[in-house]
Amino acid sequence: MSTAVSLPINVQPWIKYTATTVGRDKVYRGIQYFSRFLAWYLLRQGATKETVARFNSLKKTLGLSRK
Repeated sequence: MSTAVSLPINVQPWIKYTATTVGRDKVYRGIQYFSRFLAWYLLRQGATKETVARFNSLKKTLGLSRK
C-alpha cells in the first residue's frame, strides 16, 4: 500500500507568471545562463565532452527559442 504525499503547493502564481511573455523570457534566460555556467564548470571539472555538449546545446536551443 503506497501513501501519496500531498504538498501544499500553490501553482497559480507560477502559471500567472509564466503566462506573460516577460515572465517566460526571464525563466528561459535564467535556465540558459545556468546551463552556460554548468557547461563551463563541468568542463573545468573534467566532465566528458558529451556532457558539456548537452548543456551547450540546451543553451543554444533556448537562445533560439527566445528570439
